[in-house]
Amino acid sequence: KKVSKSDNGIYDFYTCSPYLKKSDEYCIEGEYILIGSRGTISNAIHYVNGRNGCGNNMFILKNKSPFLIKYIYYFLKSITKTIDHLVTGSTIPMINKSTILKIEIPIPSPQLQNKIVERFDILSENNNTLEKNIKEFKTIMKYYINSHAMGSDKDKIENVCTFEKKKKKLKTSDAKKQGKYRFY
Repeated sequence: KKVSKSDNGIYDFYTCSPYLKKSDEYCIEGEYILIGSRGTISNAIHYVNGRNGCGNNMFILKNKSPFLIKYIYYFLKSITKTIDHLVTGSTIPMINKSTILKIEIPIPSPQLQNKIVERFDILSENNNTLEKNIKEFKTIMKYYINSHAMGSDKDKIENVCTFEKKKKKLKTSDAKKQGKYRFY
């Protein structure tokens, strides 16, 4: 069944994009991991619980007992660089079902899986709070500049800045984890 998307739907709708959409209908109900099969794969790994919609290019993973689905989700989120290396294609990056099924995952006891999930739930909530604070800060910055600079003259960047040359040419390979100077 095709699920229609809308901006004001009541159900979350997941696609290969990391951005959440809405839908008036749902196509899955329960606790799952959704993984996008195209695009930025490692950014399109979602844990869902309840009624949700998802696009055709999403893989829907259900756990087998006694493995906790949320533990598997957190594990997948912890290996996004590995997942990025499993992707094929250059114009439209893709991953297939058989590649996902071959990913090896450590399986601790159910008690330890629970403990890991509890800890990551706290860290995830802290991360969400930080992301909200960053978004709010950006909104405040924009408002503050707009409200205080409103009516001011405008000019082009070329008239207020110049491009500077580096004192020394450095390559990305010159960067170190620990060094005297920051490397951007």
